[in-house]
Amino acid sequence: CAVVPAKQLVDQGDGTLALTTYPYTVEGVEPCPGEPFTDQPTAAFCTAFQVGHDLIATAGHCVSYDVGDPSALAFVFGFIMTDAATAVVTFDASQVYWGNEVIDYQVSDADYAIVRVDRPITAPGAAPLPIRRMGTVPEGTQIGVIGHPWGLPLKLAFGETTTVQDSSPDEFFIANLDTYGGNSGSPVFNAESGLVEGILVRGLADFDYIEDGDCFRSSVVEDEFGSEEATKATAFADIVFNPRGQLVLDQLAYQCEDTVHVGVADASLEGAPNALVEAFTTSGDRESLTLPAVPLTYEFAAEIPLAPGAATPDDGTLQAAEDDALLFLYIDEDNGTGSAVTVQTGAIIDCTAPMISDVAVVPNNSMRALVTFTTNEGTFGRVEMGGACGEVVVTGSGGLATLHEVEVAGLTPLTAYRFRVFAEDPAGNQAVDDNGGACYDYTTPAFLDHFTESFFDGVSDLPGRSVLFSPDGTGGYSACTAVANEFPAPAKGRRLFLRDDDFLEYPLHQGKRFPLFGVNYDRLFIGSNGYITFGEGDSDYYVYFENHFRLPRISAYYADLLPSEGGEIRVMEYDDRVAVTYDDVSDYFYDRHSFQVELFWDGRIRMTWLKLTRPFGIVGLSSGSGIPDDFEESDLSAYAACLDPVGGPNLPGRKYPLACGLTQDTGGQVMGDLIVVLGVIVILFFTPQLARRPAPCGS
Repeated sequence: CAVVPAKQLVDQGDGTLALTTYPYTVEGVEPCPGEPFTDQPTAAFCTAFQVGHDLIATAGHCVSYDVGDPSALAFVFGFIMTDAATAVVTFDASQVYWGNEVIDYQVSDADYAIVRVDRPITAPGAAPLPIRRMGTVPEGTQIGVIGHPWGLPLKLAFGETTTVQDSSPDEFFIANLDTYGGNSGSPVFNAESGLVEGILVRGLADFDYIEDGDCFRSSVVEDEFGSEEATKATAFADIVFNPRGQLVLDQLAYQCEDTVHVGVADASLEGAPNALVEAFTTSGDRESLTLPAVPLTYEFAAEIPLAPGAATPDDGTLQAAEDDALLFLYIDEDNGTGSAVTVQTGAIIDCTAPMISDVAVVPNNSMRALVTFTTNEGTFGRVEMGGACGEVVVTGSGGLATLHEVEVAGLTPLTAYRFRVFAEDPAGNQAVDDNGGACYDYTTPAFLDHFTESFFDGVSDLPGRSVLFSPDGTGGYSACTAVANEFPAPAKGRRLFLRDDDFLEYPLHQGKRFPLFGVNYDRLFIGSNGYITFGEGDSDYYVYFENHFRLPRISAYYADLLPSEGGEIRVMEYDDRVAVTYDDVSDYFYDRHSFQVELFWDGRIRMTWLKLTRPFGIVGLSSGSGIPDDFEESDLSAYAACLDPVGGPNLPGRKYPLACGLTQDTGGQVMGDLIVVLGVIVILFFTPQLARRPAPCGS
């Protein structure tokens, strides 16, 4: 069911309720052409599902703001598309339920909520879903999700390669599910058994902004990277009574001489001493298992060994061979409706280790390597890398796949490594490829600094510091630092009255050019959000690395600034540079920031920060070619001290404007320049035409 604010439903007085919907947009931005579901409405902010006759389960963060007033929440069954163009937006009263009591909720690793609604649920087709009550979902299990991504009408997302990637955490598992915001609270189903394994609660960013933020597309993550997290159903199972019996195994596959752990959960057997399960193999064996009760629960558990050889029924061992299938049956005498039902589950026998081939290394950057290899069956891959064969300094691992891309991080630039590749299938069979005992070798390249750092935790070590970037002759830069107690260039010049998310095109005067990454530019685009772009302007306030690297850019402090609420932005040209100063500028949260960027005609760049209050932004340089493949964040405060710091424009021996076109040499020509100044004033006073011409630089 869809979770919506109760105020979005309007009683029409005829036994139906109308749901208020909204266009499919992301912060006002429309989908790009070709994006699915473009013309469908949105309404839900979360998803939920029935777990009792009057109980609903969802994510804890979906109700955390309404714990004290659950009646502010409505749960709507049947928000679907009836065809490609028609959404159901009017509902019978039997399809809509109001929150009555939040029985329990958590917002942590275990993120869940159990809500009692205002009356028993009788919506057409609705029924309590069976949830896992014991054990943990095995890694590699094929799963899927049903819910309301981004508030859209109900969507199903199941795929052949959609699996559990990591089930080792106690209260949640990691998977490569296809989900969005709005799927929070969605039931995550075991695709084989139909059992609800968990509640979708967390994931990566859903969208990428394209074409200067004019539209968005869905983000794409490779299958082998688990990107979404789900609270395990066992975290809240004890809160929910469900009479349906369940039968679970601890693995999807077993080796020929393994042990199978079998579990039954059945609330209708509470207090019973045991439960009975029948086990079969496709090669003809049959065994009866008596599962003793787990004390103080309605769970039952036992184990049975596997062994090769001819089938011998009722000997307490399952004889099985390679590629055999196992089948376990449990008869639930009362599934909650008074009827008996047979519950079944199974696994396969796999006694053969996987085969590894085509090992290669893709240089990722100086501190990471991407090791690729192939296995003849689905396996979990791992790479161990060190200074010598067999030495383990760093490791990397990947999800269930046959084509593996395992990233190994934490490497040292310009260092020789040797590595081995491991693969393990769901049955636990392992293989290792150590290149015939010699191991594979890989040497990391030299560190390539992209001079970009983020500050997303409200703390920065840049205030009181300048960083000078100097062209290194190869198209890149070197950097050094200096202490800064004031701006090197005075916070003077033309004041720019920029609105929120605004920019100004500023042509450089007298034919000047500024080279950035080897490209000469005759103008700057000065943005209200703390950056200068080249080639075109930008008004983006979404502080993402993707946006920073999208254009040739100097991010002095790329953040959601709001200069109209306080502070000044000024630009001033000197004989050797142009300076752009953001002086005590407010951001969206009314914190104040003071920083300056100077662009020297010889290509040097100096950034100076005097104040960054609770920073949430990006600082750095961009050539405009997108996020580099080898991007690692820099530590801009860690560069060595500048041996020959560049002085400010007002230091002895340097010239700076007194008025447009006039300079004063502080090295000893004050009197001569004063005469020139007086002469110009006389000319301007007695030459009206000249006086009416616009000044070539700001005041």
